[in-house]
Amino acid sequence: YADAALGKLVDSLTRALGSQRLCILATADHGEAFFEHGVQGHNANVHEEMVRIPLVIWAPQSGLGAGARVDAPVSLLDVLPTLVELCDLGELPPRSRGSSLLPLLASSPARADRPIFLSSRYRDDPAKVQRAVRLGPHKYLVRDGAGTLYDLAADPEETRDLAADLPAVTSELRELLERWSAEARLESTHAPSAPRS
Repeated sequence: YADAALGKLVDSLTRALGSQRLCILATADHGEAFFEHGVQGHNANVHEEMVRIPLVIWAPQSGLGAGARVDAPVSLLDVLPTLVELCDLGELPPRSRGSSLLPLLASSPARADRPIFLSSRYRDDPAKVQRAVRLGPHKYLVRDGAGTLYDLAADPEETRDLAADLPAVTSELRELLERWSAEARLESTHAPSAPRS
C-alpha cells in the first residue's frame, strides 16, 4: 500500500513539475516491534526491528544509476548532508552531523569501518535509555548498564550475546559508545536554549 501511495505521489509531482526538478527521499523515523525482544510498539529499544528502516532516494537529475542498492548501514544523520549535496544547496548548517551518501551510492564501498550510533528511550521512563553502536557486523547494545554483543551477519535476530566470547570486540565497541555518549552529553549541556515566546 505504501509503495502504491508513494508511486501516485511521484506520478502527480512528475506530471506537475517534470522529473528533472524532483528529488524525493522517503524514510521513516523508526521501525516497529512485534514482541521480537519482549516489546510491542516503537521507541522502546534499539534492536534491529526498531532501527532498520527504509531509505529510498529518487533523483533523476543526479546521474546516479537507477535501482542501486546499498547494504552498508547508514544513519538518519546522513539525510541532510545527502540532500544538501544532491540538490546543490550550498553549505551545511553549523554543527551538522552525518555525511553525504552520494559517494556510497556512486561506488557502493563496504564502509564497514564507520560506526553507527543508536539511542532510544522509554516514553514513560526517560531514565531507561538504550544505546548501541554498530561497526561492521557487530553491534554492542547497552540497557540498564548491561552490555550485549551481537554478530548481525550470523545472528540478524539478535538472539545470542557474544560479549563473553569476543572480549576484544566488546571492549572496542564499549569504548566507542562511551566516548560518543560523553560527547553527546557535553554537547547537550552547551546547546543554546530556544527563545521563549
